[in-house]
Amino acid sequence: MQLKLTVGEPVIKYATVHVERGLAADFAAAKSRSAKTEAALKSKRQDSLLAVLPTAEYRISLFELARAGEFNFDRMDFREALKEANALLDALAAGNDPLAQRRGEFKRAYLSKVDNTFQPYQIFVPSSYDKSRRFPLVIALYGMGGDENSYFTAYAQGAFKTEAEKRGYIVACHKGRKPASMYLGDAERDVMDVLAEVRHAYNIDADRIYLTGHSMGGFGTWSVAMNHPEVFAALAPVSGGATPESMSKIAHIPQLVVHGDTDPTVPVERSRVMVAMGKKLGVEIKYIEVPGGDHGNVVAPNFPAVFDWFDTHKRKSGDAAAAASGSKN
Repeated sequence: MQLKLTVGEPVIKYATVHVERGLAADFAAAKSRSAKTEAALKSKRQDSLLAVLPTAEYRISLFELARAGEFNFDRMDFREALKEANALLDALAAGNDPLAQRRGEFKRAYLSKVDNTFQPYQIFVPSSYDKSRRFPLVIALYGMGGDENSYFTAYAQGAFKTEAEKRGYIVACHKGRKPASMYLGDAERDVMDVLAEVRHAYNIDADRIYLTGHSMGGFGTWSVAMNHPEVFAALAPVSGGATPESMSKIAHIPQLVVHGDTDPTVPVERSRVMVAMGKKLGVEIKYIEVPGGDHGNVVAPNFPAVFDWFDTHKRKSGDAAAAASGSKN
């Protein structure tokens, strides 16, 4: 059946409205409590606990974000978010860091200096974590349409976490503001801000910080590393691409590249030209081209290879990196 509308005729749309009595007042009370907690921590100069406060404040901000149309009310359990926020505030008021002993996957947040908003990130802390030892860190960049949860949920039901737990890696995934950011501008800034936040909160080995990503995240792996070539020990872009002429910026960084040869979304040639340029420059590079592999089915099966690559590489720092880069140009 065809529906014919005339100019000026009203269009009626239906939407689900979520109403819960007292919710706005409860979130307002939590916001007020958070402000008092912040003032108390500042007066006592408890900077380490102040760094945890945005994780509670982000949860408190969710109600206003939903009212502003930032996401659907039906996607959020606001009572649970409020419960989590108040539990965090309870611990902070008692002078305790409520996240210090947490292991596994959970959400943290920070206050962005870009626009003074609370930005979430998902983190995985292995059960073996001990703050007396330095641990390796992986920053994982999701593909277009994803968010900070994607690397932990979208690939083989958490296979990335399984590998990180087995090998003792901390993993962090940022939100990046927009699901199609291509990790440019503020989204790239978020990547580096999350990296800084994790290094502040955990004992991270500065010579074992790694970057990987799929699809848009594969593009981001190369572009972020090119803009911050002094940071990363190794890269693992999957189903991505970049400008081959820029490979010289990261010629000192070992790279594992994965792509399916029948990828209908990002042509395999995007990785092939990067690999060819890398080999021309003398980059330590390993290329896994999966016969019959499409855009998505090459990701999870190669997680062990990604971590194998990271396991065997540390950052080339200072003069060594400069010498390696210079000798290959």
